[in-house]
Amino acid sequence: VCQWSQGGSSPSNLGDGPSGTLCQYSESDVHINE
Repeated sequence: VCQWSQGGSSPSNLGDGPSGTLCQYSESDVHINE
């Protein structure tokens, strides 16, 4: 599951972020949880 987090907020599911395609963010902004 690809998740993201910003400003220390809780990770959200892919598609719940500001641009919709979160996996295009840099790895520092995207957290991959397997």
